[in-house]
Amino acid sequence: MEAFLFFYGSLTNPVIESLQFQFFSLLSVRKNLEIKSTTEIVKERFLFYKDYKFYMKNIAFKHGLMYGGTSILLLVIFYFVQPKGLFAPASIYNILGYILPFVFAFLAAKAARTANGGFIPFGEAFVPSFLTVVIGGALFHTVFQLLMNYIDPSLLELNLAAMKDVSKSTAEMFGNSGGEIDITLEEAYEKIEDDMKNVGIGMIIGSILINLLLSGIFVGAIIAAIVKKKEPVITA
Repeated sequence: MEAFLFFYGSLTNPVIESLQFQFFSLLSVRKNLEIKSTTEIVKERFLFYKDYKFYMKNIAFKHGLMYGGTSILLLVIFYFVQPKGLFAPASIYNILGYILPFVFAFLAAKAARTANGGFIPFGEAFVPSFLTVVIGGALFHTVFQLLMNYIDPSLLELNLAAMKDVSKSTAEMFGNSGGEIDITLEEAYEKIEDDMKNVGIGMIIGSILINLLLSGIFVGAIIAAIVKKKEPVITA
């Protein structure tokens, strides 16, 4: 009712009309300020999340390069010092090969948690861990395949010999060594050797991609579960 009288009075009273004009002008300015403020907040939040995601990818890229570089360095060292150790399942080289992705994925997830103020959910810890394993593994496998298939194809024979030794050892454990078993293994590995020499680049790349994705998911999930830390809810 008071608002109606205020509006009606403006039709006949110039003083009230002036006050009404100033009142609605202030409302208009306030509304524009609120819209501008909201727009700025949205923009700031968008830029923050954009920078945050970029920083997370930066962490993954850096640790992926470190992981790949370390793996390649070990490959080169063992190639010159003990090339057979590259393919022996229980060699120091392969044991380190199992450990390294966990180490660098953990370092990446921990760096992401520190950047996030000491708290990080599972999903945000998983991404840098996963990307670290994939990036580093891609670098390593590229160099390894170039070395084995183009630079020094004799490594294929070492790989095949290591596979034969594992198969024979397994057969001996179950009491199936000697005689027809050895002949069967020799025939099988002759076919495998032909397949390895004639394998196409597409199959190699496909196999590497599948291996990287599975390894990244497996390692990333374990590390994310270890590193994740919920931010405590502060209640008044």
